Amino acid sequence: MLDKNRKPIAGAVNALLGASKAIEYNGEVIGYLALSRSPRAARLIDRNFSKQQQAGTILAAIVILFGALLSAFLISRSLGRPINNLVEQVQKLSDGQYNFSFVGEQSDEFMSLSRNLNRLGETLRENRQNRQQWISDISHELRTPVAVLQAEIECIEDGHKAMDMDSLLSLKSEVNRLSHLIHDLHQLTQADSGEMSFDFSLCDLAGEIEKAVAANSDRFTEKELSVRIDLDQLPLVYGDLYRLRQVVNNLIENTLRYTDANGEFRVSWRELGDRVELLFEDSSPTVPDSSIPKLFERLYRVDPSRNRATGASGLGLSICHAIIEGHKGDISAEKSNLGGLAVRFSLPCTEQGLT
Repeated sequence: MLDKNRKPIAGAVNALLGASKAIEYNGEVIGYLALSRSPRAARLIDRNFSKQQQAGTILAAIVILFGALLSAFLISRSLGRPINNLVEQVQKLSDGQYNFSFVGEQSDEFMSLSRNLNRLGETLRENRQNRQQWISDISHELRTPVAVLQAEIECIEDGHKAMDMDSLLSLKSEVNRLSHLIHDLHQLTQADSGEMSFDFSLCDLAGEIEKAVAANSDRFTEKELSVRIDLDQLPLVYGDLYRLRQVVNNLIENTLRYTDANGEFRVSWRELGDRVELLFEDSSPTVPDSSIPKLFERLYRVDPSRNRATGASGLGLSICHAIIEGHKGDISAEKSNLGGLAVRFSLPCTEQGLT
């Protein structure tokens, strides 16, 4: 209650609201009836507002949580099937089952993963087949000289053959063949495991080639093979002399074994920046086109019967390939302009060429 000058005279006086009512008597304003803010009412309004906000927040959280769970369910359902398929295929790989073709689904990532998985399966399958073929070929190669040795010894034991110099030379020949095969297999095993050692230095490869040809001059003469060595001004190469000597001897041996009589053998070179490329060529017979890419495969023979008859193991070019790769070089085979086979390989001239 306020007087006519709006001064409080009765009731709780708090912050006054704007609303008021004049009190009149005989047409004259004698006071006012006004409203004031109640702290209790204010607290009640605040609590009601807080409850409304809390309820809205909880409801929004429930809606968001439900949406998240639904999205997670849908995503997990869409991803679960291809992931389970991938797990199944990986399990097959671990069990040695490589004959499958997995088709990925949906995203590019799954497609890429499926392609890699298929490629892995193909690689493992090829490796298993190669390993089985490798073991089979090695067994055959080892069995042949061992069988000959056994037969020779049994003939001597039974008295069907005298223990004379011819018998000893025959036995020695088979032992040498067996020893050579074991040595070649050891070389390739070292190459596979990265244990083939190299002692790099500047080498006079031209001189080594000339020495190797001179050492086999009688055999070249016997087969009536003309020899042409075009290595004038060949620079020193940076490599392992012992290993490069193996390459040269294997290539010369390849020519002496398989080139027809009255043929030709030629060695030439050319410069390739800080590297040199050497070319070993011989005359007929040549190699079928289908066989050229396989010549550096282990134990591969264009004519298996002929190779075994000449005592070849089919490992010489494989060893050349491993040695040239160890020198960071390239080696390849092609048909020769002389009518036979040409083998070309590159070597560095400096230490920097090995990097």
